[in-house]
Parts: sequence; structure tokens; C-alpha cells
Amino acid sequence: MTDTIERSESSVLAKQGVRLIRNVSVSLATLGMLAALAACQHDQVKVVTVPVEVPVEVPRCELPTFHEARAFTVEAWAIPDPTFDVGEPLRLQMRVSTPAHMNIFYVSSSCKVTRLLNNYAMTETQIVDIPTPESGLRMTVKPPTGNEAFYFVATRLSMNFLAGSDIMGEGAGVASLDLSPDQFYRHLHDALGRINPADRSMYTLKTAVVSQ
Repeated sequence: MTDTIERSESSVLAKQGVRLIRNVSVSLATLGMLAALAACQHDQVKVVTVPVEVPVEVPRCELPTFHEARAFTVEAWAIPDPTFDVGEPLRLQMRVSTPAHMNIFYVSSSCKVTRLLNNYAMTETQIVDIPTPESGLRMTVKPPTGNEAFYFVATRLSMNFLAGSDIMGEGAGVASLDLSPDQFYRHLHDALGRINPADRSMYTLKTAVVSQ
């Protein structure tokens, strides 16, 4: 009897051992399948690079209009029209109704201030090209796109509107100014306040850069 019980217990233990081995085998097989599936999925993963465009902030500045003509007038216009493409030659023309000295200041679409002409002597009704022929300059429109303004300031007598510290660089009669647009407007207002209104005239020509 004892032998029978021992055999039965041995048989039960043997069966349980077989089940345990089977379960372990199944678990190992499952782990193997999961590992293979993970490897397969890993192989199928593709890294996609998406380009991100970062907008470039274009500077914007105020472009006030100054028109003043008490005793004589200034006229100016762009050729062929006040809309320019990037890379296009910049051409302007101007005239005054009486002999005067012309100064031209330019506020670009990038908000930089430049003096284009300094006390240029003009005769009555004479049409003058900008750049002037004698300067030998060829001006080309540059980005960014946006609005620009040319300020024509004519005085009967030669007038110095700038201090030496205002000029950052100069060449061929053109001077880059170390002034922001707001500083330039205040500077111009103060300088004009020292001139008799009958001896000065101003005109503002606004243009636009439309493509890059």
C-alpha cells in the first residue's frame, strides 16, 4: 500500500513537473515571440525629419510724411513707379521751383537711415536724376520687402543737418547714419526749427519693396 501511495505521489509529482516544464516552455516561447515582434516593429520604425520654418521678423518703423512748401516747392517721383523689385536699380527724379540746395535722407525697409545727397545745388525747374550722374553710383533695391521713404529737404542756403557723430560711414557722397528713424526725425525737426520757414521746403516720397 505504501509502495502504491509512493508511486501515486511520484506519478503526481512527475505530472506536475511535466506541466511546469510545459508552462516554462510556453512562457519562453511567448517571450521569444514578443521579442521577435518587438524587433520586427523596431525595424519598421522610420525616422522622419520634418523641416520647421522659423519666421524671420522683419523690422517695421514709422514713416511719417513731411510736406512743407511756403515760398517754393519740391517735387520727386520714382521711375518707373514707386514699387520696386529686389535687385532692380533704384531711380528717382526731383526738381525745385527756385534755386536751392537739396538734401535727401532715406529710411529703408530695414529701418536704416542714410543720407543720399548733401547740399546739392539745383537750379529752378531743373530735373535731376538720383543717383546723380556725376556721383557714378548705381543703387540697387535690397531686401527685406516693405515700405520705405525718401525725405527731400531743400533750403535756399547750404545747411548742415548732421553732426560728425551722426555719420557712421561715408563714401561717394552717401553717408550711413548712426541714428534710428525716430532719432533722425527728432534731429531733422530740431534742425528745421533753426531755419526760416520761407527758406526751406520739404517733400516725402514713399516707395515699396515688393519681392525677394
